[in-house]
Amino acid sequence: MAVQLIGTIQKYVGLSGDTKPTGVPVGSTFLEYNTRATYITYDGTLWTPHPEDLGEKTVTIRISIRT
Repeated sequence: MAVQLIGTIQKYVGLSGDTKPTGVPVGSTFLEYNTRATYITYDGTLWTPHPEDLGEKTVTIRISIRT
């Protein structure tokens, strides 16, 4: 596959039971707002779970104070 510029990515939102759209631009995403799962399409038709979900993240910060 050759490198392609994707300038028309679309973002969709719906329920997990909704039918995901087809014929969309490659790289478009679908967020299931009731499950917080995200999907991406690499061919404009089939949807694949996206490796980065939009769930909550925990961040730990360590602070060292020297006097």
